[in-house]
Order: sequence, then structure tokens, then C-alpha cells
Amino acid sequence: MVADLRDVQAVVRDAERFERLRTAAEAKAELSDAERERVASGEVAAELADLREQKERLEDVREEYPER
Repeated sequence: MVADLRDVQAVVRDAERFERLRTAAEAKAELSDAERERVASGEVAAELADLREQKERLEDVREEYPER
């Protein structure tokens, strides 16, 4: 039991690890099964990458053709 409590204490003191666990717990609580499946399958990551590329292209065009 003491060893388990020390493990928990170590996790809390490791800010990066704690933040990952907190984010995972929030996602589990807030996402539907379908949304969790999209995340697990990589669909969300692919969509995010695509949207970031589109944003970058739009920013490039905006710089090329500034407001007149």
C-alpha cells in the first residue's frame, strides 16, 4: 500500500506525466465512444494536420496579396 501511494505521489510530482494523465482522463469523461475511436484511429490527427496545412496556405496567400 505504501508503495502504491509513493507511485501516485511520483506521478503528481512529474508535471508532464500528470498533465498527460489529466488530459486522458478529461477526454475519457468528455468524448463520446465515436469521438474516442476517431482519436484512437488517427483520424483526428490527420484532420488536424490537413487543417494546419490549409491555414498555412491561406496565410501565405494573405501575405502575397495584402489588403489594398
